[in-house]
Amino acid sequence: MGCATSLFPILGHVANLVRRVCRTKYDGRNITLLTNAVNLQQELESWQCPPHIQPPSDPSTTLAHYAHTAEAYRLATLLCLHQAVPDMDSRTSADLSSSALQHLSKVPMTSTAILVQIYPLLAAGCEATSAEDRLWVKQRWANMVARMNLSGLERCWEVTLEVWKRRDQRALAIASSTPASRSPATSPPSRKTFTDLASAVPADFLDMRRASFADCPVPQTSTVG
Repeated sequence: MGCATSLFPILGHVANLVRRVCRTKYDGRNITLLTNAVNLQQELESWQCPPHIQPPSDPSTTLAHYAHTAEAYRLATLLCLHQAVPDMDSRTSADLSSSALQHLSKVPMTSTAILVQIYPLLAAGCEATSAEDRLWVKQRWANMVARMNLSGLERCWEVTLEVWKRRDQRALAIASSTPASRSPATSPPSRKTFTDLASAVPADFLDMRRASFADCPVPQTSTVG
């Protein structure tokens, strides 16, 4: 994915910062960490796909497919950064997730760009809340499992289901303890949301410089279907 060569170093820096958040249990009072997060956010927001790149040799894949995939990577990383350090002024998780999924949806399953979409689909798919979006995410994982011989894809789907379950349970808990006029879906994200995701995902998820989950353990009781 040559169009994203300049994006991957930024993703690596974000991955390192997210690991630091997980280790230090960031509570909003670490000014140095917050400053680093804001700087990375600005780099991600200003990044643009290079205008002149070599077209892919595969006739099933176009430059637009890789451009959409690169945008999904950028948005998914902004999403992870926002969840790790929610004190920044940022687009909402729902907005970032929706935008990332829209870019992924513009790449047909026949394109080879699908082979590098594991990370953004996992990051953004976990944030899907509507039945329609979740069905699309489920079908996308099923199609990717059918196309790619990567056992870890089933683990990614299991992670997505687990995050959805925890998120729904939390939304129900909030709904039962707050006035009816307040909608849980519009409540601001909390660090618990990020903690739930971080505890559910395999360690390889934080290594955003490599879009591979081949080493993840595969549970024998869960498949996409």
